Amino acid sequence: MRMLEIRWSWFTVVKYAVYLLLLSNLVQFFFEDLGSLRQMNAAALSLADYVSIFAVTLDTAAWFVMLLLFELETAVIADEYFTRRAERLLHVTRFICAGAIVYAFYGYLTKALGFGDFVPLDVAGACALPPGYEAIVDLDDYEPLNARNCASFVGPLLTLPGSTLFATVQDHLFATRLAWLDVINAGAWIIILMMLEVDVRVTEHHRRLATWQPLSRASKGVLYTVLFVAAILWGLAGAALDFVDASLWLFAFFCIELNVFAWAREVAPRAGITSGASAG
Repeated sequence: MRMLEIRWSWFTVVKYAVYLLLLSNLVQFFFEDLGSLRQMNAAALSLADYVSIFAVTLDTAAWFVMLLLFELETAVIADEYFTRRAERLLHVTRFICAGAIVYAFYGYLTKALGFGDFVPLDVAGACALPPGYEAIVDLDDYEPLNARNCASFVGPLLTLPGSTLFATVQDHLFATRLAWLDVINAGAWIIILMMLEVDVRVTEHHRRLATWQPLSRASKGVLYTVLFVAAILWGLAGAALDFVDASLWLFAFFCIELNVFAWAREVAPRAGITSGASAG
């Protein structure tokens, strides 16, 4: 339901606390990506490489702004204050964020495909590698190779041609799976974003509510299930920050879904739709 003054219920307090936690996660992701950048030769990196390295930060920042825009449009700005100028500003900002989200998806995809470029490293073992090599121990975690840790990298080794990165077969497989999990997760969120955009437009213009809402809810039910499974897989993989972040995002967009649902119930009488049809 749109209202200029938000009722500060416990649910509202929890909702905005979650938004603040998401903002803190954004800062943590930035420093994680910055740490990954410091492990690489910055002079040899292209723009696409930077997008790939900072894909999580770029994606999270764009999504955070998008979340705030949906919150403003579906719960904060009253109908009488929702002018054409305000609507245009929201649409332009949302378009920019959507571009950043799609670009970040490209970064996730590039990173995942990049793991397919690794080739066998023809050395007796990690201790035989020259100084300067770095081991991939996680998707975004690189460990400089030295005399103290080289013996811990056992078995066949893989390397990315033209780089000083290497990984054991097991670590490479683990990182590859996490990279593709990022791709699936980002893709599912993009589809949800497009459907939410249609939700808002349909509700705003009072058109085809009864036809669109059941389809939207069923489709998003499947997509949210995919995202929930992805969060569990991150937790099982030991990626605590990713698990917590995914859980917070699910709760945040659950709040947006409630906003849209309440708003649709409010405008249904104006559109000549019964409350039963509106609820799907």
